[in-house]
Amino acid sequence: IGPFKFPNWYFLQYGKLEGTINIVTAIKRSNDIFFYKVGEMVGIDRLTAMTKRFGLGNILGIDLPGESKGLVPDDAWKQKVIGDKWYLGDTYHLAIGQGYLLATPLQVNLMTNVIANGGKLCRPHLLSDLSHLGNLGNLCKDIGLKKDTIDLITEGMKEACATGGTGWPFFNFEIRSTKSEIRKIEVACKTGTAEYGESTNKTHAWFTMFIPLDEVKEKLGDVTGAVSVTVLVEGGGEGSNVAAPIAKKVLESWLGQ
Repeated sequence: IGPFKFPNWYFLQYGKLEGTINIVTAIKRSNDIFFYKVGEMVGIDRLTAMTKRFGLGNILGIDLPGESKGLVPDDAWKQKVIGDKWYLGDTYHLAIGQGYLLATPLQVNLMTNVIANGGKLCRPHLLSDLSHLGNLGNLCKDIGLKKDTIDLITEGMKEACATGGTGWPFFNFEIRSTKSEIRKIEVACKTGTAEYGESTNKTHAWFTMFIPLDEVKEKLGDVTGAVSVTVLVEGGGEGSNVAAPIAKKVLESWLGQ
């Protein structure tokens, strides 16, 4: 757009193209170009409205002090704070989670949980006794996603943690359920590598994932939903190489490996 370029990581790093792709492959391959164009088609107003429905830009209400609400920018905000109008390039950046957008790891985790639990945004709550998990329904609200939408995103996230995706540390993820039995666990995930937005090559490493609870019923008992892990390593590099291995160790530890 004019003098500005909006590239894709696969071409920048390897000089390769993805070809024609759909939403599942775009999530699997973390394809920037796909989401630039989707953001353009959706438009800034509907894009920010949906972003806020997922809990970004708001206090989520966890029972800990000091929670930040982050920022979901729009034209009015940019005019007031930056003193400039909103450009198509700003929409491109927002569509891939960059630019002026600010999100906390807690918000990204809750956004992941919306997909994991069938479309409900739940107020985060600290528990020491997992037996209370089944009694938290009053902390959740349905944000109005269609089942087909949730299924597509889930499929893309599962593909991201399968061979050919970007979440390579979770390829063929397995746990030892007994001394003699090893069980493969299907993981749904999304990698993220967020640029600082200044003249430096540093990036923040993001990784968020979930596994359905039916994969670990022996751990939690008869409850619905999922187990999720979100990792941010500030200035750490690539999400797949830095944040994902940490999430894997967290999950392995929680599963008693």
